[in-house]
Amino acid sequence: MGGEGPTIAIIRGLKVRVPVLDRFLNANGVEETYGLPPLYNIDPDKQSRLLRSKAGGGGTRTRIFILSKLSHNETNFAYVA
Repeated sequence: MGGEGPTIAIIRGLKVRVPVLDRFLNANGVEETYGLPPLYNIDPDKQSRLLRSKAGGGGTRTRIFILSKLSHNETNFAYVA
């Protein structure tokens, strides 16, 4: 058939509505996601670093995943893993 199929990721974490996550980030002085995936070229990104500090475990592997849509529709959910 030729083409590659969609990428599938299996993660273990929390499914959070983007507006709820953004309110939490804003209340803690971190820029909101606005439904856009974080830029991972800086490790750790500010949003993930905040969640790591709030989790209390001191882990370095917490990340926020947001589905990147090609259309103009915004995604409703973020995943914290």
